[in-house]
Amino acid sequence: MTKINAVQVIISLASICLLGVHLFKPTIAIDSIALFLLAFAAIPWIFPFLKSLELPGGIKIELKDTKAATDKVISSPIQAKEKITKQTQPRELPQNEMVEFETIKTLRQIAEADSNLAFVGFRIEIEKRLRELAEMFQINSRQPLTVLLRSMQGHIIPNEVASGLSDLIALGNQAAHGSKVDPAAINWLLDVGPSILASMDNLIDRSKNG
Repeated sequence: MTKINAVQVIISLASICLLGVHLFKPTIAIDSIALFLLAFAAIPWIFPFLKSLELPGGIKIELKDTKAATDKVISSPIQAKEKITKQTQPRELPQNEMVEFETIKTLRQIAEADSNLAFVGFRIEIEKRLRELAEMFQINSRQPLTVLLRSMQGHIIPNEVASGLSDLIALGNQAAHGSKVDPAAINWLLDVGPSILASMDNLIDRSKNG
């Protein structure tokens, strides 16, 4: 018998004994005390199931949610329509030859210990680039990030890309507030992350030279 099981048995037996004394004592009827003792006896056995229970409503960040968001970003090249000339084409980086960012390497190390922290870290990398881009287009970069992104959607960042970035930011916020991140989700994010960050960096570079 493991230590945890032994504790469960001791608590349950003690509670059941107290319940028996309570029930068979003539002066005391079945009341809230008896019900409490019965419930307390069951807690050690129910708790492991409650601990692993996931309530509906999206408290876990899964691979499908992350992939749906990243697919929006990488399916359409990021181009600044106001400052980029027709002669300036987005530089496409071959997926197999892409050089991984130092930040991604760091996030991979973090993900080994804490998937949530790594997801939040990637969200911060997106935020840094969006605020830098906003300043270049003379947009108030101190606005809330969702407002800032909406102000650039369509004329600076394509709608589909902005939608994907918005989804990633929302997932990052959920991770920051304790929603459990599936290891498969963070692994996927960091696999495609270099492509996303490279596209944003290229947009910033082209805007500087535009």
